[in-house]
Amino acid sequence: MIPSTLRCDVRGLFMAHLKVWFCLLIALALAAFVPQLQTKLGEQIDKREYRLVAVKKHRIFQKNVHQFYEKTKTDLSRMARHKSIAVLLSSLPTKTRRKRRRRRRKKRVSLKKLNQGIQQITFLRNIKSPKRLYIFTASGSLVYRSDKPDTTRSSTHPLSQIPMLNTPKNVPGAGVWFDGNKPIIAIGVPIFNGKRNRIGSMLMTYQVNRNLFYEIGFNPDDDKGDAVILFSEQDPLAYGISNSRLVPFKKWFSQNYPNIIRTFQKGFYLSETPHSFVGTAHHHTIDVFPGALNSGRVGFILFSAANTKTIQAPLRQKSVMWGALGAGAFALLLALWFSLGYAGQIGKLNKLAAQYAAAPEKQITSKEYPGPYRKVGRSLEEVQKKFVAQQNQQASFSIEEKPAPPKSKERAPEKKAPVIQEPSTNAPIPSPIAAPAPTPAPAPSLSPLPDVGAPAKTPMPSPSPLQKAPSTPLPTMPPLTPVPDSPPQPPVSGLGLSPLSNIPPAPPPNHHISSEAETGKFTVASIDGVVDPSSLLPEGESHPQKNKPPVGDELEDAFAKLGDDESKKTLIYSSMTEEEAKQHLTDSVQEQFKIVFDEYKKKRKECGESTSNLKFESFVEKLKKQRETIISQFGCQDVKFHVYEKGGRAAIKATPVK
Repeated sequence: MIPSTLRCDVRGLFMAHLKVWFCLLIALALAAFVPQLQTKLGEQIDKREYRLVAVKKHRIFQKNVHQFYEKTKTDLSRMARHKSIAVLLSSLPTKTRRKRRRRRRKKRVSLKKLNQGIQQITFLRNIKSPKRLYIFTASGSLVYRSDKPDTTRSSTHPLSQIPMLNTPKNVPGAGVWFDGNKPIIAIGVPIFNGKRNRIGSMLMTYQVNRNLFYEIGFNPDDDKGDAVILFSEQDPLAYGISNSRLVPFKKWFSQNYPNIIRTFQKGFYLSETPHSFVGTAHHHTIDVFPGALNSGRVGFILFSAANTKTIQAPLRQKSVMWGALGAGAFALLLALWFSLGYAGQIGKLNKLAAQYAAAPEKQITSKEYPGPYRKVGRSLEEVQKKFVAQQNQQASFSIEEKPAPPKSKERAPEKKAPVIQEPSTNAPIPSPIAAPAPTPAPAPSLSPLPDVGAPAKTPMPSPSPLQKAPSTPLPTMPPLTPVPDSPPQPPVSGLGLSPLSNIPPAPPPNHHISSEAETGKFTVASIDGVVDPSSLLPEGESHPQKNKPPVGDELEDAFAKLGDDESKKTLIYSSMTEEEAKQHLTDSVQEQFKIVFDEYKKKRKECGESTSNLKFESFVEKLKKQRETIISQFGCQDVKFHVYEKGGRAAIKATPVK
């Protein structure tokens, strides 16, 4: 079996190999994560630079909106005044009292004629994406859209709820809205008939570049991205984190209204005006539609949390790249160094193996092993020495050993003379204490043994209760002492044991009297502080410590109110008669019990225990019994009781006084 030390050293052979693989893995990991590290750290920019970029992009957005408005408002007004569109919208049926099925059929036919007529209008067919044209009725039903011209059913659309489409004035209206989740710039004009009644609305939309619109406030950090609020002169339009998709502000406001007034996400507080923020913010507002009667403004609020530190990038792209490449090159150099050392040590071991194969009788010392393998060489030498010593020891034992006896099927046991013991007549025979000892039966006659010439006596068999009593009674024996439960200990150093050596040590006199249960019934077990020395001593023995000085130094003198010291009490007792002294002692003890009872009752109240079932007579009776027991066992003159608190409950200490 290989020793544990050698086994541990053999495991150390693979450490160099593991170091090589570890360095190679580090190099591969750095090579794999270089692009990610470069992207993450490269995208982190300074807040100041970030705000400047946001302002520049916002100005580009303003320029695109202004150009679209100037090019579209004139053409859209001319299209709305086209007579063909007014005639087609006027041909749509109004609500009548006819049956529903006939009314639906007539409306479907009218929509089909309307779509065919609109498709014949030349300037409407030239509208292409990203522009879209919507035609609504006065009730807000969508009857035509340029991206789906074959629609023959009227339907409602969210854009029909734009306030500028419901104005009775013949002026264009413009604004920035969301068609679903797509930001758009919308320009709308009303359509009137010959009687100057509004019969519908025409809306031209242009989808804003999504990337440009969302990059107004851009930050690659998802958790700490800046918030952006887009608002017009009237109401806020949208809300969202700068690098996430914006949502309509009205929807967000209705869902988060209870928290808007108190607090805003990431520690920003809002006033009662939704688009008025308090905190570190950069507010940029532009005129989107200058010169129009219904001009508006679109702006954004860019802000970040006051206590949030943006992760700065101390390293740029080039520094990150060179740092990662340097770490990978260092790991490769370490792997090369470890592999060369490992190969050199293996080469030395191969040379040693060749020398040992050429000359097996030559011993290789541990000093000839390479550095990390010297422990293995020392372990092998120790194992070899132990093996040689074990062989020598076995050889010495084999010389001194006696030849083994011949094997046989059965080996006869050796004959030994029986030991004859005479029964002792003086030794008492143990018997039960309660019943008298049974009369032993007479010993039977013995025949001489075959191997011994003289007859011998065997031990007398134990009497059986079923045997009959002998006719001749034996002389009676004195009463026997009971056999102790435990066997007596042998004497130490040839001396016998003293009578008090088997007495267990007396417990300390300062025991605690725990508070009794809520029932108020006193028992000896309920007062755990009062010691009953009679349970610890054998009958007829006095306490071994009765001549020692009193204990219980921590107790207060319960008889301080009674007056004098022991010398004065001795003088008083000597001048009194025996009856007067007993009466005086009884009165003082009774007074002491009264003091202890009052203190005990007070302590129970302080500890929150009940005192309703506590009676003075039963309390005094228990203390008297314990006092008499302690005085008789300890040989003291008096016992002092002291009330104290133990574990949150009232308890009593008893101390013998010499």
